[in-house]
Amino acid sequence: MQEQASSAEPGETAAPELGRPHARTMDLGQGGLGRSGPLKDFFCPRPWEHFEVSSGGVAWVCCPAWLSTPIGNCREADIMDIWNSAASQRIRASILDGSFAYCGQQECPVIQNGSLMRRNALPDARLERILAQGLTVIDEPPRTFNLCYDESCNLACPSCRAQPIHHTRGPAYEERLAIQRRITSSLFSEPHTARFQVNVTGSGDPLGAKLMRDLLLGIDGARFPNVTIHLQTNGVLLTPKYWRALGKIHDNLGQILVSFDAATPETYAYTRRGGDWERLNHNTRFLAERRAEGAFDWLRLDFVVQKRNFREIPAFVELAQRLRHVDQVTFALISDWGSYSPEAFAEHAVWRRDHPEHEAFLEGLRSPILDDPMVYLGNVAEYRRQALRDGETR
Repeated sequence: MQEQASSAEPGETAAPELGRPHARTMDLGQGGLGRSGPLKDFFCPRPWEHFEVSSGGVAWVCCPAWLSTPIGNCREADIMDIWNSAASQRIRASILDGSFAYCGQQECPVIQNGSLMRRNALPDARLERILAQGLTVIDEPPRTFNLCYDESCNLACPSCRAQPIHHTRGPAYEERLAIQRRITSSLFSEPHTARFQVNVTGSGDPLGAKLMRDLLLGIDGARFPNVTIHLQTNGVLLTPKYWRALGKIHDNLGQILVSFDAATPETYAYTRRGGDWERLNHNTRFLAERRAEGAFDWLRLDFVVQKRNFREIPAFVELAQRLRHVDQVTFALISDWGSYSPEAFAEHAVWRRDHPEHEAFLEGLRSPILDDPMVYLGNVAEYRRQALRDGETR
């Protein structure tokens, strides 16, 4: 086991109520290189497909890290009423008019990676109809539900929270349980053949959080054959034993996303506090073997780039390559979730042009290993483009 979750470095501040505020600033445009500009030739389907529920039941049509306007609250209204709320319609209208006015362009990995759909090459008739008819109200329910209302986790990563969070009983737990029951009563109350995806979880860990763990262990996937379940995890608890315990949803599993944020045990001890490097690697090798067998559709390893780990970016890709059956490696710049003081966050934000290690950060991005098709740079992409341009002029 690596260093304990209670450790902290100077400048890290606690958020007494939650430990992780879940209210972050759109900060990547401050001192960074991320590109922004007109997007009238592009389209994003997410506001017509994605329904995310965060702390307190607040609902979104995109990750709140990339689009900071909520569309309603699940404690106050039904899913479909929220789905077509006035706020939701305004967000959709901003995609249709090409302004993307509610989007944090420099935050969004799809925009920064250059992965937005082009309007003249939409992949299906449904999206073509939405664009052609200017639809901001839709009758069909969301295609993806991201369950992020419980911050409980077995780790206390400083980029995410300032202290451990475990809701297992009491008012905070009951509040989250009520939200979960309200949502899952619409998704899993009776057997059905509806087709949608559920991601568990973007706010904590699916096995480290009692609510999420109980939900997953309680689903009989045979009753919901067209529901796809994605697991977003730090990987420490997803052992072969827990894998077997999740047997009733094996046929429903789609993607498994595992957060590493390091390529060495020394760095991991800081970036993933409370974790276990050896167990993580053992579990990930096990998952790679299951992926090779076709037990699920996609295995992704994630890395939040910060001062403590940016020099390990190439080594992280090598780690994934050695596993052989990893489909994707994703990188994302560290963002300000309020777990650091402003001064401490600035120290970690190597993507800022005034950071003393910014040039070293760019130098690492010149590594040819990042040309591997498995690498998805997201909002790191513009920094690599700049690094390669600078390299050509030297």
